[in-house]
Amino acid sequence: MPDPTKVSDAEYAEWQENNFEILAQKGEENPVSLSTINIKKLVGDNRTVLMNYAKDVYSFRSLLTKEPVFESSFQTDTLEALSKMVEDYNKS
Repeated sequence: MPDPTKVSDAEYAEWQENNFEILAQKGEENPVSLSTINIKKLVGDNRTVLMNYAKDVYSFRSLLTKEPVFESSFQTDTLEALSKMVEDYNKS
């Protein structure tokens, strides 16, 4: 992380755009980073979403087994899959 007192605002903003963290929070629990979360533990109380996860409806088997990409924490296709899973979770 660059020192914000030693780089321009534009440089710091550019760094922030490419280095963000996605957090998940259920109820009153503390937020947890999705980079270290157990997805089944997160959605396991929702049978529909858990079954979709097991059937690879969200494509996590292929998305989460790709080679690491160092320019950002999550790729857009993975973020879209997570968004779809959250939408399904919230509907049920």
